[in-house]
Amino acid sequence: MNSINYIGVDVHSNNIEMAVRHKGQISQSFALPTSISAVITALDSIKSPKMMAIEEGPMAGWLYRNLLKKSINLSSQNHAETSSSVLMATTTTK
Repeated sequence: MNSINYIGVDVHSNNIEMAVRHKGQISQSFALPTSISAVITALDSIKSPKMMAIEEGPMAGWLYRNLLKKSINLSSQNHAETSSSVLMATTTTK
């Protein structure tokens, strides 16, 4: 069984930072322009299964809505018990 790649995303108006943790180690990091196509390209380069957490902020909803529009399979999960506000989603890119 493949272990999960955990993706942390911090979205800003001028850039997007992504980091991938695999087996307890940061295996990849991305500094991207604020562009849906750039995010999709980065997500496509990460092996499945993967789980993504988007840090809550003004741009988090923008990213989530646009990934849905591009037919990225996102299934939201409620993690109210965490101390910070994040959107957790499993992702499957085509």
